[in-house]
Amino acid sequence: MDPGSTSRTIEAAARSMPLRSRLRTITFAWFLGAGWASLCGGVIFFRFADDMGLGRRSFTWGLLSAMPFVATAIQIFGSLLAEATGRNKRLFMAGLLIQRMCWLPIGLLPFFALRFPSAAVASVLLLFFVQAAGMHFSTPPWTTWMADLIPPRIRGHYFGVRHRIAMCMYLATALLSG
Repeated sequence: MDPGSTSRTIEAAARSMPLRSRLRTITFAWFLGAGWASLCGGVIFFRFADDMGLGRRSFTWGLLSAMPFVATAIQIFGSLLAEATGRNKRLFMAGLLIQRMCWLPIGLLPFFALRFPSAAVASVLLLFFVQAAGMHFSTPPWTTWMADLIPPRIRGHYFGVRHRIAMCMYLATALLSG
């Protein structure tokens, strides 16, 4: 794809929707995403993993903890595809779709895999890796998309406000899920 056509596409999108409106939409989506991350990750997931049988094998906790770091290598593929195609928003959405859709089979695992303890442990580890890989795959396209979208003069302020809003959601979901 021609890099010039990418900039024309971004310019056309910028003309169709005001910047402030787009930034509000992205902030709201991040607010909901922060709630999702808070509910699916952290202590809640580790309790789920323990109930699935990871607590019976001590080495599996190390494997589970290493999965997000191993999946970081997938960012190379996300970066290469983002550079080659210039379709940052689509790549970002595809990576997050993979990540979010992995939580459905993870949630259904107790109904199918608990009778087979080794399969339950392997399934939790594999699905956790795939969801982490989807998240890491979408990081380079998202970074490039945000760099194209948010003007440099407001970038720091915007991310600061966005982070504070996300912290409110993290706090609320932690209190509710606890």
